[in-house]
Amino acid sequence: MQQDTGIKSFLLVGSNLGNPHAQIDHGYDLVNQDCGRIIHRTPCQKTEPWGYHDQPVFYNEIWTIETVVEPLELLRKLKNIEVKCGRKPRSKWYARELDIDILFYGQEVVQHTNLTIPHPWHHKRLFSLKLMREAAPNFSHPIFEKTSEILIESLP
Repeated sequence: MQQDTGIKSFLLVGSNLGNPHAQIDHGYDLVNQDCGRIIHRTPCQKTEPWGYHDQPVFYNEIWTIETVVEPLELLRKLKNIEVKCGRKPRSKWYARELDIDILFYGQEVVQHTNLTIPHPWHHKRLFSLKLMREAAPNFSHPIFEKTSEILIESLP
């Protein structure tokens, strides 16, 4: 009998304060323990800040996770993990110790007050698209029905 492995989801992870690599690694361990099984991890990429530019560079990667945790509960768990890894409350797009965003939850589309999936800015961020292209080159965005490569080509 085969056990259900869950929904394949993609998490965008970033850090630009403190010790980014250590915080990302700590977050990786906690996500693997609390949220599901991470089955792929892209190499960490150094990226320019997006949204608010007057801050240190970010280190980003994408984790592919198989999870049975529902989207809103997954978000709650990820926010708790960010705090465990040292994240302090700050304004949107400012520097942070650890940020974990749900880019995709399988092919599901979620519209909730606290959560939008697919991530609403993913298709506008070159760094996110490049990482997703590496994580899952054939994955098709559930709304645009295009791969990351095609979405990259359509950026201005």
